[in-house]
Parts: sequence; structure tokens; C-alpha cells
Amino acid sequence: DLSISTAEAHGHSVIIANDPDVDRLALAEKQPGNTNEGGRGNWRVFTGNEIESLLGWWTIENF
Repeated sequence: DLSISTAEAHGHSVIIANDPDVDRLALAEKQPGNTNEGGRGNWRVFTGNEIESLLGWWTIENF
């Protein structure tokens, strides 16, 4: 909730977070045009498998 609140306050649409020893990664993206009951945007939190697929796709496209 803290990362979402901070992203909302600063107008960001992507959240990337990691733990202190950097062996885990979290990724979330604000979904356009959708808000929940509290007026905040709806956020899509990606699973580890989805993040790996995105990184693999990006690597293939760019190297």
C-alpha cells in the first residue's frame, strides 16, 4: 500500500520494488481509466513468472 500511495501521489504509473538483499523483485502497473471505490487507480501486480517472461521478451527484442 505504501508504494501504491507514493506512486499515486507523484503521478507514476509503474512501481518497481526489491528487497534489501536484491534477490526478489516486484512490479506493478497502473491500469488506465480504472479507479476503485477509494478513488485510487487499479494496479496490476505481476507474478514472478510474468516478470521473467517480460524480461525474456525484452532481451530477445534488444540483443
